[in-house]
Amino acid sequence: MVRFFSLLGLLISFHSATAASDPAAVHGMLLFGQKEIFLSHLPMFHRPHDYQVILKVELPASIQKSYLEDRKKNPGEKIYTFVPKSFVLPTLKDKPFALEGSIYRGHFERGGTEILKNVKTGIPKVLEFKKLDAAGSLGAPVYFVVGSPTEYFMIHSIVGRPNFDHVASVTFAGGDPDDKAKAGILTMEFVDEKSDQVMEQASSNRVTVSGAKNEISSIQTLYLEKAELE
Repeated sequence: MVRFFSLLGLLISFHSATAASDPAAVHGMLLFGQKEIFLSHLPMFHRPHDYQVILKVELPASIQKSYLEDRKKNPGEKIYTFVPKSFVLPTLKDKPFALEGSIYRGHFERGGTEILKNVKTGIPKVLEFKKLDAAGSLGAPVYFVVGSPTEYFMIHSIVGRPNFDHVASVTFAGGDPDDKAKAGILTMEFVDEKSDQVMEQASSNRVTVSGAKNEISSIQTLYLEKAELE
């Protein structure tokens, strides 16, 4: 049984990074959410992609409508990606700016289909921005929680190598997390479980926990990547 956690409160951790240290590059991002739209950078442990970045964005109404309609027409496709034009990723940290790019049904580098071009987001809200530390100590898996009572998501905090990138929709038994999730990002920690066990159980899409308030009742994996973070 996967037991849940302590909500640790509002967390926005910015690790030192300078725009001058990294070249411009294409930074593909997982796109998820319906009520609220989120982007999660698809990271690796090498420059210039060695950052975990989670953004909350707004899309133009017509774009969001088309995106959601495409999801409804393709219920078997969980992965949608947003591919902005080349830019220096750390420049988002201190002064966020609108991103312009394309939306793909599927993974943009693994056979995905471009469905919307010339998409320009609003100025994103940076929920998490940290440089990956390959030498970091692996411990109990910690997840970020974003969203609202009608739609929560959990995003694995990547610390240490090897690791995994995991994004899932999540519902809770006995109530919802703290309302602070509406304003930003919360953390939760699994206890009495090793990182790889939680990952494998969560990736099965059948994790179920019943009982006390603030325990997970269900997890539905949207994205799970191990090879890029070995």
